[in-house]
Amino acid sequence: MAMPETFFDLEMLTPWAIFGAFTAIAWLLLEQIGVARPRALVRLKHFQRRREVRPLEEAIKKRDRISVLLEKTSPVLAKPLEPKSTE
Repeated sequence: MAMPETFFDLEMLTPWAIFGAFTAIAWLLLEQIGVARPRALVRLKHFQRRREVRPLEEAIKKRDRISVLLEKTSPVLAKPLEPKSTE
Protein backbone atom coordinates (compact mmCIF):
# COMPACT_ATOMS: atom_id res chain seq x y z
CA MET A 1 0.00 0.00 0.00
CA ALA A 2 1.51 3.28 -1.10
CA MET A 3 1.47 6.28 1.17
CA PRO A 4 -0.69 9.08 -0.11
CA GLU A 5 1.33 12.05 -1.25
CA THR A 6 0.69 14.98 1.05
CA PHE A 7 1.28 18.62 0.49
CA PHE A 8 3.70 18.84 3.44
CA ASP A 9 5.98 15.85 3.36
CA LEU A 10 9.13 15.55 5.44
CA GLU A 11 11.47 16.17 2.54
CA MET A 12 9.78 19.46 1.76
CA LEU A 13 9.39 20.61 5.37
CA THR A 14 12.97 19.93 6.52
CA PRO A 15 14.67 22.74 4.54
CA TRP A 16 11.98 25.22 5.55
CA ALA A 17 12.28 24.20 9.20
CA ILE A 18 16.06 24.63 9.10
CA PHE A 19 15.69 28.00 7.37
CA GLY A 20 13.13 29.10 9.96
CA ALA A 21 15.33 27.99 12.86
CA PHE A 22 18.38 29.85 11.52
CA THR A 23 16.29 32.92 10.83
CA ALA A 24 14.83 32.90 14.34
CA ILE A 25 18.26 32.45 15.94
CA ALA A 26 19.76 35.23 13.82
CA TRP A 27 16.85 37.51 14.66
CA LEU A 28 17.23 36.89 18.40
CA LEU A 29 20.99 37.45 18.28
CA LEU A 30 20.59 40.70 16.40
CA GLU A 31 17.94 41.84 18.85
CA GLN A 32 20.30 41.24 21.77
CA ILE A 33 23.45 42.62 20.16
CA GLY A 34 22.09 45.53 18.21
CA VAL A 35 19.59 46.86 20.70
CA ALA A 36 19.73 50.60 20.67
CA ARG A 37 18.15 52.34 23.58
CA PRO A 38 14.88 53.92 22.59
CA ARG A 39 14.93 57.67 22.19
CA ALA A 40 12.52 58.06 25.09
CA LEU A 41 14.96 56.41 27.49
CA VAL A 42 17.82 58.56 26.24
CA ARG A 43 15.75 61.68 26.85
CA LEU A 44 14.75 60.50 30.33
CA LYS A 45 18.42 60.00 31.23
CA HIS A 46 19.15 63.48 29.88
CA PHE A 47 16.43 65.04 32.03
CA GLN A 48 17.65 63.16 35.10
CA ARG A 49 21.18 64.47 34.57
CA ARG A 50 19.86 68.01 34.08
CA ARG A 51 17.89 67.75 37.31
CA GLU A 52 21.07 66.75 39.16
CA VAL A 53 23.06 69.65 37.70
CA ARG A 54 20.37 72.31 37.96
CA PRO A 55 20.39 72.69 41.79
CA LEU A 56 24.11 73.50 41.65
CA GLU A 57 23.54 76.17 39.03
CA GLU A 58 20.63 77.60 40.99
CA ALA A 59 22.73 77.70 44.17
CA ILE A 60 25.47 79.60 42.36
CA LYS A 61 22.93 82.06 40.96
CA LYS A 62 21.43 82.56 44.43
CA ARG A 63 24.88 83.30 45.85
CA ASP A 64 25.45 85.81 43.08
CA ARG A 65 22.15 87.50 43.87
CA ILE A 66 22.99 87.65 47.56
CA SER A 67 26.45 89.07 46.91
CA VAL A 68 24.98 91.77 44.65
CA LEU A 69 22.43 92.59 47.34
CA LEU A 70 25.13 92.81 50.00
CA GLU A 71 27.27 95.06 47.81
CA LYS A 72 24.34 97.43 47.35
CA THR A 73 23.18 97.47 50.97
CA SER A 74 26.45 97.30 52.88
CA PRO A 75 27.28 101.05 52.61
CA VAL A 76 23.80 101.94 53.82
CA LEU A 77 23.96 99.45 56.69
CA ALA A 78 27.51 100.43 57.64
CA LYS A 79 26.77 104.16 57.88
CA PRO A 80 25.07 103.96 61.32
CA LEU A 81 28.02 101.95 62.63
CA GLU A 82 30.59 104.61 61.74
CA PRO A 83 31.79 106.80 64.59
CA LYS A 84 30.14 110.21 64.73
CA SER A 85 33.13 112.05 66.09
CA THR A 86 36.70 111.68 64.96
CA GLU A 87 38.99 111.56 67.98
